Amino acid sequence: MFYKSVLKQYQTIQVFSNYAKKELEKQLLTLQTQIEQFNLQSVPAFAKDFHQQLVDKNKILLDEINQVVENGHLALDKLQNSQILATINGISGLINRISNLGA
Repeated sequence: MFYKSVLKQYQTIQVFSNYAKKELEKQLLTLQTQIEQFNLQSVPAFAKDFHQQLVDKNKILLDEINQVVENGHLALDKLQNSQILATINGISGLINRISNLGA
């Protein structure tokens, strides 16, 4: 009986783990599309430097996403060894600095 209970818990964890992985895959692919669209936007002259800084950081993030997503599927082992979260934090910091210029 105990073994069946453990097996059932393990299977439940696997289902949630697979769901979380699929959701993260979807979010990364959506982020990838949003980044590509942002990078193609034209901006007023006064914002070109800021926009270029974001585009440069976005290119790094796109490379990192491409390294962890293979054929549309997330490779968790590669994600764990990636710098994606650090890059996202860097981009967020840059966006916050830009936002504070108007404050």
